[in-house]
Amino acid sequence: MIRRSQRDIEAGNKLLLRVVSLQMETLPNCVNDYLRIFTTTYNDVTQTFENRRLVRQICSHQGGDIVLSQDSLLIVFHSDSSIESSGFHLDLRSISDSCGGSVLTDGTIIFSPNYPNRYSPGLQCIWTITAPSSYYYVEVEFTKLQLNDSEGCRLDYLAIQAGNTSQRLCGIKTNSPRLQFNQSNLTLTFRTRLRRNNPTTGKGFSATVRFLPRYGRARPSECGVQSILPFGVGGPNTDRIVGGSEAIPGSWPWLVRIREANCGGALLSDRWILTAAHCLVGTAPRSIRTYDVNATIFSALMGRHDIQLPSINEQILRISKVVIHPEYRRFYPSRSRPFAFGVSGVPLNDIALIKLSTPVVFTPAIHPVCLPNQHVSVGYLCVVAGWGSRGSQRFSRRTPLHFAQVPILDNDICSSWPALHGAVTSTNLCAGYPGGGVDSCWGDSGGPLMCRGGDGVYYLHGVVSWGKGCGKPRQPGMYTKVRSYIDWIRRTTTND
Repeated sequence: MIRRSQRDIEAGNKLLLRVVSLQMETLPNCVNDYLRIFTTTYNDVTQTFENRRLVRQICSHQGGDIVLSQDSLLIVFHSDSSIESSGFHLDLRSISDSCGGSVLTDGTIIFSPNYPNRYSPGLQCIWTITAPSSYYYVEVEFTKLQLNDSEGCRLDYLAIQAGNTSQRLCGIKTNSPRLQFNQSNLTLTFRTRLRRNNPTTGKGFSATVRFLPRYGRARPSECGVQSILPFGVGGPNTDRIVGGSEAIPGSWPWLVRIREANCGGALLSDRWILTAAHCLVGTAPRSIRTYDVNATIFSALMGRHDIQLPSINEQILRISKVVIHPEYRRFYPSRSRPFAFGVSGVPLNDIALIKLSTPVVFTPAIHPVCLPNQHVSVGYLCVVAGWGSRGSQRFSRRTPLHFAQVPILDNDICSSWPALHGAVTSTNLCAGYPGGGVDSCWGDSGGPLMCRGGDGVYYLHGVVSWGKGCGKPRQPGMYTKVRSYIDWIRRTTTND
């Protein structure tokens, strides 16, 4: 049960509940697994729930928010024993039902008065959005946008003023937009007209405001920031297309292509790249513990979007040293089916460092990613990117860089699935969708699994390692957990 604080009650604040991710069995009427949300009153004397009213029942991911003004909220999760899944992730916060105001905090949610119910005519609400400094730009992501439509948005509209440019939004947007502006200050004006002939209004809007680091003004020592907006200014929310989509050139500046290995990598500094060990040593027998890799046969390609088309932004550097993790090896998870994971088995401690022969020159299209300072939680949405295969065919390669969002899954659940039984270790991250459809694939090995932190910076949490097929149900991608090797990475890159 969740209760509003006395301060929120006195201020007239509401409770906002947002479904961030939800993976459970989906059947008509949610007969097996479901999440139920009630408004209720808790009797402190009898310790019972009274006046319980069902607000919503959910068993598949549904867009939109739940906004409540009641003092208490009860959330009930039920699951039968038929299937296992990763469950749900909810975001709950107190919000102010005000018409306009100042937005100074990253992650602030703004919405139209009376949301999610219909707004009133004759409103004029103005929000001024101010980032902490000019080192940040502003992103506005809409959860819902349902305003009355009109030619040129003359009647009801949401106007966004960014510097010398402005735009109006109106109508119903089924794919709610994510807008990014190369500005540190914005003004949002929500205006609704008084009307006589048609008094019906829309249900309004809900949006989250984010302040993201700006590369061009970032200090050279900063990592994990982007100078090129990954979703475009006012463009579609392309990161949510099933199976991934083509990246905007330069938007993932730490992506590296190890050309001779047909693998990816992630730039850590001006001299070091992190990748997968199996990319550099091939399928050597599992009894070999020391690998003598000829580093001079490899080269690193950075700053290129399409691997078939040269770019003015690219840099190609030779490699002077390869450091394979000392405990890298391959093993067979199943004694009863020793070759179920291929003749060479599954890689363990699948991580390696590459030293460039000369330092790379940082540019807006070439910049390092950050090493993680904490573990990533189950259910968190991260990004995988690479130039690998689009599907089950090894040679159906993507020539432009593609990316997709994948959630972190529970290792125990992944290991319980027949295709991965016994193969998932504590130094792995399991990421993908139980139903399949989005995944890394052949040619993506060694590339990054990157997660954006609350500070807007991307952290390298995983290295593409292995998987059974690509994008198949209950066969998600397996990644080397970078957090488990932080000491080895820092010791190797510092002492050399």
